[in-house]
Amino acid sequence: MNKEIIKVHDLTKKYLINLQKNGIRQRIENLFWPQTKELTAVNSISFSIDEGESVGFIGQNGAGKTTTIKMLTGTLYPTSGYCRVSGFNPADQSNDFKKSIAVVMGNRSQIFPDLTPRDYLKLLKVIYEVNDTVFEDTCSKVARMLNIEDKLDVQTRKLSLGERMKMEFLAGVVIQPKILFLDEPTIGLDVLSKKDIRNFLIELNKQENITIFLTSHDMEDIITVCHRLLIMNKGNLIWNGSTQKLKNKFKEVKYISFTKASAFNRKKIVYEIVEETDTNVTIKVPNNKLEMAIATLSNEKQGLDYKINELKIEDIIIELFKEEKNNED
Repeated sequence: MNKEIIKVHDLTKKYLINLQKNGIRQRIENLFWPQTKELTAVNSISFSIDEGESVGFIGQNGAGKTTTIKMLTGTLYPTSGYCRVSGFNPADQSNDFKKSIAVVMGNRSQIFPDLTPRDYLKLLKVIYEVNDTVFEDTCSKVARMLNIEDKLDVQTRKLSLGERMKMEFLAGVVIQPKILFLDEPTIGLDVLSKKDIRNFLIELNKQENITIFLTSHDMEDIITVCHRLLIMNKGNLIWNGSTQKLKNKFKEVKYISFTKASAFNRKKIVYEIVEETDTNVTIKVPNNKLEMAIATLSNEKQGLDYKINELKIEDIIIELFKEEKNNED
């Protein structure tokens, strides 16, 4: 049985923001008598992650993902509640804590552009006090897994975006972390580079038992790499469970897409319209009413070229957000 490596309990982060006013007089007043408003970025969330799990952390922009990751990696202190990562309080920023985690961000490079990747990796080896044999074995193994063995001695600025990103992963893994935090790791990469990185993460998780905490807007990253999902919405954790369980939650419905007929009348559509353009419509229909729905639409001359589609993971997450909004209302 794997041990708990991340523990989050009632974690909350609030910010005070200044309310800006228009006009010179109002701005002068704001300098001396500022008006503030409290914003809750993360609202009392709780979850735990076991060693060796691969977890996707997703949500819309402004959902609280980045704030949560910053608290888990020690760059932000929570307003209330607590988190423990590898047994440490991240905010203490102890050396042992720093050695237990690695952070790879798709939009931010840590490798110095004028150095070769090998030179930078050797610098990390000294900083993190990695054993010589372990360092060489890890470099060789991971470089082979990522297909970058022949790029280690090329100046970093001369590498392609995909190659640089792979070097970021190598830099993250070579320090022997217990947890790998990933923020949009495949952003801007080509299809082949994305595939290589996803396969690498799967193998890394399987072979080394490294815990992966992945946030991405690319659902293919999430669905390929992660067995479990944490979904945030407006600072709240609205889903904590397996990817398959989330799929099963909406397995009783499908989408029907069709081309609008000349006699199309929106008022005659009795099912929920998921998407509509000038020429096409997609509706959500229970599985046991698919044939009846298509027959009715055909008889009423509402559409042409009917297609039944399974819900993709993106569709499922949107449905989850809709359900959460309906519960709030």
